Amino acid sequence: MELLGALAALGLGAVVGSFLNVVILRLGRRSFLTGRSACPECGKVLKVRHLIPIVSYVWLGGKCEDCKRPISGQYPLVEAATGLMFTASFLYQLDRYSESSVELLFVFSFWFSLLVMWALWSTLIVVFVYDLYYKIIPNSAAATFALLALAYTITRAAENFPGWSELTTDILAGPLLFLPFWALWRFSDGRWMGLGDGKLALGIGFFLGLTYGISAVILAFWIGAAVALVLIALDRLIREADYREKEGKLAGINARTEIPFGPFLVIGTVVIYFYQWDILGLAYWL
Repeated sequence: MELLGALAALGLGAVVGSFLNVVILRLGRRSFLTGRSACPECGKVLKVRHLIPIVSYVWLGGKCEDCKRPISGQYPLVEAATGLMFTASFLYQLDRYSESSVELLFVFSFWFSLLVMWALWSTLIVVFVYDLYYKIIPNSAAATFALLALAYTITRAAENFPGWSELTTDILAGPLLFLPFWALWRFSDGRWMGLGDGKLALGIGFFLGLTYGISAVILAFWIGAAVALVLIALDRLIREADYREKEGKLAGINARTEIPFGPFLVIGTVVIYFYQWDILGLAYWL
């Protein structure tokens, strides 16, 4: 049951990831989600054999069958990431329940919670990729994540994980995490932090609660700072090696370069959710 369920979750996640690629692309182009998929370069409508998650990309050699132009590596990466997140969530949910794998087939709360979790990860993957490309978090994605996070928290409370007594604290965690981001955005006129990051933090608070929500945000800042330092160091090495003309895609990175923070918040959320890492030891006090 566990192995078959994991494989099914992996396959379903890859299929959903293929759809998420469409969502990301069409959100960026402000176009409708309906309509046949086509090559973004030549506009050739794709056939079923071109739409098999991951497999089609490998089979086509990463190029369009008609125009032979490269297909973005985003497509298989998003499909693989979604599949892995679906699988990890399924296995994590199994560990949370005391029933046998067969009994879980008939437990409504198990499947409802799992479906909400899959929807949460799907939304965060959209946020991750979209913010990398466009340096903005869509309001629709942030709102969807916040609503799904509330649904997940209420479901856990109904299952006594952690219980109704802590539900109020978990709900208040959303606004409490949002406020610092709003203050940074408000007093810097958006130069230090975008308001979209605050909207995402609202959902993270609902999802993880106050203790782990704070941990996710702190971890996101740590990862973001480390990545920024690495990029600045690489930029200096490129300049010193006089490769700016040929390989200088990173050239020009400095302390004022805009780096989207949403992806780091997503990474922090994933790590803290699965590892339950209380970075500041706040569980004793809160």
